[in-house]
Amino acid sequence: MFDGKSSEIHKLTLYYFLILRGHTDNYLRNLMKLGYGMSSELFKDPEFIKLTREYLEYLQNLLDEIFDDHLPNHNLPKIQKFGHNVKGTGGGYGFDEFTEAGKNIEFAARDGLLSDLKLLLPGFQQMLKKATEKLST
Repeated sequence: MFDGKSSEIHKLTLYYFLILRGHTDNYLRNLMKLGYGMSSELFKDPEFIKLTREYLEYLQNLLDEIFDDHLPNHNLPKIQKFGHNVKGTGGGYGFDEFTEAGKNIEFAARDGLLSDLKLLLPGFQQMLKKATEKLST
């Protein structure tokens, strides 16, 4: 998925993950506040677009697995882990709404709220579709 080459985009993505994990100082936190979201210049960079497409494809594959296997079999720990991962990574790619959706999925799975998951997961699927479409324009 990632070729491991060093670039400013990879460094910025790493900073995002560090910020989300709380392992940075205020300088890096302010970097994220500068607006490196979907509407920024960063999304004109081919390397960042490639990384973001790979991220969205990865999420779609995981989501397909959830709909095909984990949700029908009530595998709540896997769904909870998916929500947790989305919560922790979405903002790093400029998708702040993924963070909130991931949190809701994580907590609904943790609390065994299948009826909520049956609403939250399709809602996230729509968010993912819109993000993919927006990235393509």
